Amino acid sequence: MFDGCLYFVNIPDTFEGFETKVLEYKMVTVMTGNLGRKRRMSVMSVTGNKAGLAGFAIGKAIDPKSAVRVSKNRAGQKLIFFERYNDHTGLSRFNYLMS
Repeated sequence: MFDGCLYFVNIPDTFEGFETKVLEYKMVTVMTGNLGRKRRMSVMSVTGNKAGLAGFAIGKAIDPKSAVRVSKNRAGQKLIFFERYNDHTGLSRFNYLMS
Protein backbone atom coordinates (compact mmCIF):
# COMPACT_ATOMS: atom_id res chain seq x y z
CA MET A 1 0.00 0.00 0.00
CA PHE A 2 1.35 3.43 -0.96
CA ASP A 3 1.21 5.87 1.95
CA GLY A 4 2.21 8.99 -0.01
CA CYS A 5 5.85 9.02 1.10
CA LEU A 6 8.75 8.53 -1.26
CA TYR A 7 11.41 6.10 -0.13
CA PHE A 8 14.86 6.41 -1.67
CA VAL A 9 17.06 3.37 -2.02
CA ASN A 10 20.74 3.98 -1.35
CA ILE A 11 22.58 2.73 -4.46
CA PRO A 12 26.22 1.84 -3.80
CA ASP A 13 28.95 3.47 -5.89
CA THR A 14 30.73 0.15 -6.44
CA PHE A 15 29.30 -2.68 -8.49
CA GLU A 16 30.96 -5.99 -7.63
CA GLY A 17 32.15 -7.75 -10.78
CA PHE A 18 31.35 -4.82 -13.08
CA GLU A 19 33.75 -2.53 -14.90
CA THR A 20 32.93 1.02 -16.01
CA LYS A 21 34.49 2.95 -18.90
CA VAL A 22 33.90 6.64 -19.63
CA LEU A 23 33.29 7.17 -23.36
CA GLU A 24 32.59 10.89 -23.46
CA TYR A 25 33.46 13.64 -21.00
CA LYS A 26 32.59 17.21 -21.91
CA MET A 27 31.60 20.56 -20.48
CA VAL A 28 28.27 21.97 -21.66
CA THR A 29 26.88 25.45 -21.08
CA VAL A 30 23.39 26.85 -21.04
CA MET A 31 22.77 30.56 -21.46
CA THR A 32 20.09 31.81 -19.08
CA GLY A 33 18.43 35.20 -19.05
CA ASN A 34 19.38 36.37 -15.58
CA LEU A 35 22.31 34.16 -14.52
CA GLY A 36 24.38 34.15 -17.70
CA ARG A 37 26.24 30.99 -18.68
CA LYS A 38 25.67 27.97 -16.45
CA ARG A 39 28.33 25.29 -16.83
CA ARG A 40 27.68 21.59 -16.32
CA MET A 41 29.60 18.41 -16.99
CA SER A 42 28.18 15.70 -19.23
CA VAL A 43 29.53 12.14 -19.03
CA MET A 44 28.60 9.09 -21.11
CA SER A 45 29.74 5.78 -19.64
CA VAL A 46 29.35 2.05 -20.24
CA THR A 47 29.36 -0.53 -17.50
CA GLY A 48 29.46 -4.30 -17.88
CA ASN A 49 30.56 -7.58 -16.34
CA LYS A 50 32.33 -9.07 -19.42
CA ALA A 51 29.84 -11.95 -19.37
CA GLY A 52 27.04 -10.53 -21.51
CA LEU A 53 25.54 -7.79 -19.30
CA ALA A 54 26.17 -4.17 -20.26
CA GLY A 55 24.48 -0.81 -19.88
CA PHE A 56 25.15 2.73 -20.99
CA ALA A 57 23.91 6.11 -19.80
CA ILE A 58 24.55 9.85 -19.79
CA GLY A 59 24.91 11.75 -16.53
CA LYS A 60 24.98 15.50 -16.00
CA ALA A 61 26.01 17.46 -12.93
CA ILE A 62 27.82 20.64 -11.92
CA ASP A 63 30.76 18.76 -10.39
CA PRO A 64 32.78 16.38 -12.64
CA LYS A 65 32.93 13.61 -10.01
CA SER A 66 29.19 13.81 -9.48
CA ALA A 67 28.57 13.55 -13.23
CA VAL A 68 30.66 10.36 -13.42
CA ARG A 69 28.85 8.89 -10.41
CA VAL A 70 25.41 9.71 -11.84
CA SER A 71 26.32 8.24 -15.22
CA LYS A 72 27.73 5.07 -13.68
CA ASN A 73 24.67 4.52 -11.47
CA ARG A 74 22.26 5.06 -14.36
CA ALA A 75 24.22 2.65 -16.57
CA GLY A 76 24.01 0.06 -13.79
CA GLN A 77 20.24 0.44 -13.69
CA LYS A 78 19.84 0.00 -17.47
CA LEU A 79 21.60 -3.33 -18.02
CA ILE A 80 20.97 -5.27 -21.23
CA PHE A 81 21.93 -8.89 -21.89
CA PHE A 82 23.92 -9.57 -25.07
CA GLU A 83 24.32 -13.06 -26.49
CA ARG A 84 27.96 -14.02 -26.91
CA TYR A 85 29.67 -16.38 -29.33
CA ASN A 86 32.39 -18.65 -27.88
CA ASP A 87 32.32 -16.59 -24.65
CA HIS A 88 34.31 -13.71 -26.13
CA THR A 89 32.47 -11.80 -28.85
CA GLY A 90 29.03 -10.53 -29.73
CA LEU A 91 26.87 -12.62 -32.03
CA SER A 92 26.06 -10.63 -35.15
CA ARG A 93 25.53 -10.97 -38.88
CA PHE A 94 28.81 -9.12 -39.51
CA ASN A 95 30.81 -11.96 -37.94
CA TYR A 96 28.95 -14.47 -40.10
CA LEU A 97 29.57 -12.56 -43.35
CA MET A 98 33.29 -12.04 -42.71
CA SER A 99 34.11 -15.70 -42.03
